[in-house]
Amino acid sequence: MINTSKFISSTTTSTTIVVALIGIIMLANSNSGEQFFSLSEMVYGQSSDTTAQNNASNNSTLPVLLIHGYMADATVWNKWMDLLKKDGIVAYPITFKQSDDKCGSAAEHAKELSEIIGQIKDETGQNKVNIVGHSKGGLDARVYLANNTKDVANLIMIGTPNAGSPMAQSSEVCTPAVYDLRPGAPATEVKMNPNTKYYTIAGEWDPKAGNCQLTPFLPLEQSGSSELPKPNDGMVPLSSVESQDYFINLGHSKSCHTNLMSEYEYGLAKDVIVEDSNQTGTQKQQQQQQEQQQLQQQQQEQQQLQQHSQQKIQETGVSLDLSTPAAGNMFGGDKKGSFNFSFQNNNVIGNAKMNEKPAEGKVYEGWFEDKGDASGYTLSVGKFNTNDNTLALNQTMVNPYTYTVFFVTAEPVDDPDPKPADIVVGAKLPIPFGQ
Repeated sequence: MINTSKFISSTTTSTTIVVALIGIIMLANSNSGEQFFSLSEMVYGQSSDTTAQNNASNNSTLPVLLIHGYMADATVWNKWMDLLKKDGIVAYPITFKQSDDKCGSAAEHAKELSEIIGQIKDETGQNKVNIVGHSKGGLDARVYLANNTKDVANLIMIGTPNAGSPMAQSSEVCTPAVYDLRPGAPATEVKMNPNTKYYTIAGEWDPKAGNCQLTPFLPLEQSGSSELPKPNDGMVPLSSVESQDYFINLGHSKSCHTNLMSEYEYGLAKDVIVEDSNQTGTQKQQQQQQEQQQLQQQQQEQQQLQQHSQQKIQETGVSLDLSTPAAGNMFGGDKKGSFNFSFQNNNVIGNAKMNEKPAEGKVYEGWFEDKGDASGYTLSVGKFNTNDNTLALNQTMVNPYTYTVFFVTAEPVDDPDPKPADIVVGAKLPIPFGQ
């Protein structure tokens, strides 16, 4: 996915000129070795002769449909084509013809995918394909799959803005494709197809480490790396790529957005492309049954562990150190106090003690927080006694085990703000808390 709006609005005049020249550079480099800007004609819904021969000799594998992203073309898959050929897998790096290839909408591309996939099935004799989509190519495939089709076994999305990207929020570059990349766009909110498995590969890019091609889009990715929620690939936050709970994460890459089609990412995707496509229907059914049995066994073991842990807490209680924040956590630094407690039914009973007095005009206050909850819900359990810096707890909770952290703040005396101030110390609650 490539976007210029965010970059244009937040960078210097000299960098803006670079972006304005992108279109010229794309044409000027049409005969160069840069894969990203090559405008060479790709075969539409057809494999090369060599790949077709591979398919004839290895017809148990599913063909792979490769869909490029926004403002790109099929040449981004040149490296993957070599790797797929080496593994004997027929592949189709397609170019959309009936709608704008580089800037077409996901909805229009999805309509054309129906025809393209039909051609691939006719040519290969297979009734299903695997799809790999980079960036917006993953959204094109998701929109196609929302029609509840049964001809795609697996979809692998590489750097796909499945929840959109802030960089596309106000851009008008390469319309209508850019509209699909905005947070909340219809293409990002299509339903799941139960006949297909969805996989993701996301980038965790650090510009200081390199791992990015020298293209006119590099300044955009460098700017996006610092401005987008971290981690990100310079164009898309990792959280956007992995935004749906039914997505299966295949791994993370250290490359930038435009460099996510390398041999490394192929290695992450290979097991899905090769192993799953070689399985028969009976083998797949057996594997699914085994996976379901393993999941049930894990759930039973986890439930038994929770019950055992709950019983242990009720019988013996828990003693924790209260330590200063460290490494981005509420705890883990120097010990400054202690927290001892147990549960009786839904009541937390215990005491907390701080080793040092708070600053003048401050008073300590104790809190529970559910760090696993997106709402970040916190519950105050009272202020410490100023005479001995202790807190006696006897708090009734609906479900105490949803909380994951106990922490202490130093609040102004008679503070009217119900929200916690800066954290002084904290402690991570043991299992079964947070389960």
